[in-house]
Amino acid sequence: MLTDAPLDRSRADILKRLQASVVRRRSVAPRRAISSDARVAHLHLVISGLAARYRVLGNGSRQITELYLPGDLCDLGYNLNGRAGDDVVALSACILGEIPRKILFTDSALSPDWAEFLFRAVAREGAIATERIVSLGRRSAYEAAAHLFCELWARMNAVGLADETSFPFDLTQVDLADVLGMTSVHVNRTLRELRTRGLVRVRGKVATILDHGALAQAADFDPTYLQMHEALSAPARSDSQWYERSIYHQSGRGPARSTRIEPIA
Repeated sequence: MLTDAPLDRSRADILKRLQASVVRRRSVAPRRAISSDARVAHLHLVISGLAARYRVLGNGSRQITELYLPGDLCDLGYNLNGRAGDDVVALSACILGEIPRKILFTDSALSPDWAEFLFRAVAREGAIATERIVSLGRRSAYEAAAHLFCELWARMNAVGLADETSFPFDLTQVDLADVLGMTSVHVNRTLRELRTRGLVRVRGKVATILDHGALAQAADFDPTYLQMHEALSAPARSDSQWYERSIYHQSGRGPARSTRIEPIA
């Protein structure tokens, strides 16, 4: 399978076309590099697993700037000039599909819908980055962690990897610290606070959201920046800003039927 999970209709057709452009699949072990700051000939489509883009400072500290889930192109916005930008690492065992960058950026037959997908993908990456900056600069540790859990559930749900409450969670406390700009000790305290308040529980490699509504209120989470309208509605477990803002609630639509894309031959 191109992904190990069903995909919402809005992305399925484009991802089928990405599938057709994959020239090679490769497996990457946890904590191994996917790409580095060098000229690259390929984009990398995450087929399964979790990857991250990061920057290491002169003092050895690391900041994770982006997280890549199945269905994400993990170097799209950084590949326009043929350079990978910051390093990308597999946080869990990953399967990647390599797509020649010339197919996306030099093909004169680029169709309007394909161009729109690329534009939206880059815009979505920018919106996610903006929320991360806000978390680093203005949200408290508690609010930033709550926001990250809301975002990860929504993104996992959009590709069929989450149920109503739980999703795979391959981030260590060190990884979380490097995403949120905290120390590991502070992350441990924040996770304990989220658990004590009955919002989130992390056990092993599974995160469980115990109360979507209360968690969204704590984070002041508005999911529309993710641009996944057919897969954003959280279960209505309590009266909350999340449910009031969700596209599902506002439109009265039920969840979209998921689509699986065909195996690579």
